[in-house]
Amino acid sequence: MVERAFERTLRNFSTIFMIVAAIVAPIHLVYAFTFRNVIATSDYHDAIEAMENDRKVRSVGPRELDQARLAFWIVTAGEIALVPFAIRATRRALIVDDEGGVPTASDAWAHAFGRQHARPATRGWLAPAAAGLGAAAAAALLINGIGDGLTAFLSDEQRWAGEAVTQIVTRAGALPLFLGPVAAARAKEEGPSAPKLY
Repeated sequence: MVERAFERTLRNFSTIFMIVAAIVAPIHLVYAFTFRNVIATSDYHDAIEAMENDRKVRSVGPRELDQARLAFWIVTAGEIALVPFAIRATRRALIVDDEGGVPTASDAWAHAFGRQHARPATRGWLAPAAAGLGAAAAAALLINGIGDGLTAFLSDEQRWAGEAVTQIVTRAGALPLFLGPVAAARAKEEGPSAPKLY
């Protein structure tokens, strides 16, 4: 079941990537732009933390760092809350693919909140979910590390954009490895539709 789940995931990886990116891209672009000064001074955060509240570096003081951290955790909590719906959107994409159609992110999200045909939940989905979670975590660490390394070459004024792209690609590149196997374990597989003869 694990092998089949990953095979279906990789076959539809670009669609699942877009399913995730459609949600995380605007969120992280807005977050990074809003806290662009905090991101630009990331090399000095330890020094800023030690400053008194009325002293700042490029308009960033301890209070701004706390606000950025709180906003980041709120964003993260919101993304976690959307995971069940992302699984449903992914399941829709897999069902469309199994029926011989062309899955799209817009169609997947349009059907994510409606009724879907799914297999009953059994313990059989735990192995694909665990394997997917491990693969997603490893991919996230790798992508994030590469993104942080490349972002370090950007100027302070451009660093917010590099941080936004890193967060978007990390989530959109890693989450499909979890969403796909979980959705595949519950999506009813259908063979390609037989051609209609008139």
